[in-house]
Amino acid sequence: MSCDLESRLKDLEAVLNSDQGNVPDDFFTFNQPPLPDIRVELFDLKDVYDKVQTKVPGISEQRIAKGWVNGVAWSAGQINSITVLVRRTPEAAARVNDTVGSVELKVTYKEYGAQSVNFSFNLDSAYKNSNGDPVYKLAKVETNTRNVWHLIITVQLIDGSQINFTSKEFRIRTKPKTLREPAGTNTK
Repeated sequence: MSCDLESRLKDLEAVLNSDQGNVPDDFFTFNQPPLPDIRVELFDLKDVYDKVQTKVPGISEQRIAKGWVNGVAWSAGQINSITVLVRRTPEAAARVNDTVGSVELKVTYKEYGAQSVNFSFNLDSAYKNSNGDPVYKLAKVETNTRNVWHLIITVQLIDGSQINFTSKEFRIRTKPKTLREPAGTNTK
């Protein structure tokens, strides 16, 4: 046996045979591998998204309009996958007693480079969670604090290492109605 292992076994034996339960400071030291060098940038994540009424035969839904977001992930290692989850911010979720939780969005890979991947996703690609609850159900009061979401982007490398990134917050609202002139009025 190596001296270091013998020393550790003696330390362990001393702890097990004593009433004090004192353990050397370095006894439970683990060497963690360094976190991989990964970066993510989202190019066109807006501050506010509008929900609009859509109708198909027999179904009327409020869907997110213009919800496509483009991004790029860089890493010194080879990127295996990118996962994007959307959820209410913890503060907003607490205010509305949100039970929907995180919902995965469909990611489209656009271009692979040696150390980067361009990707995109549509916020509207998830309408309901696995329980059938609407992902983006809007509160009708305190809308600026309750209707706030963010994204969790997970980049995984081929060696299994991964890092999670949290996006900036964004709000979702019902699209404001446009003012129309009454029929028969002409301003010209």
